[in-house]
Amino acid sequence: MRTLFKQYLSNKNIDFTIESQCVISFKYKQHHYVMMYDDEDPNYFCICLPDVEASDTITDVIRTKMNQISREYKVAKLIEVDNHVWITAETFVFNYVGIQSLFDRLISLLDRVLIDYHSR
Repeated sequence: MRTLFKQYLSNKNIDFTIESQCVISFKYKQHHYVMMYDDEDPNYFCICLPDVEASDTITDVIRTKMNQISREYKVAKLIEVDNHVWITAETFVFNYVGIQSLFDRLISLLDRVLIDYHSR
């Protein structure tokens, strides 16, 4: 998965950084993204928008908004990570035909969810 995603980013002329064995970070359209994968599960990957919102405490109002949006979107979910809101899109892929289009769609989805989150 790592090789396919690096190729995707390179084809789009997007600079990226290998953060660790299973994490690639990149900036696209003014947003910082992270792609995570598992070498032991070559069919799984996750693309995230980390730190969408940071707070000393995530309030019930924020959690309600997160849950509402997570229910409304396929694949994309809002999660709490150390008092930060992240937007994630996780999936399994068993056929790599069209994988570039899937990457495009997931990144577009994350961007759309981010706009929705900030508009509520």
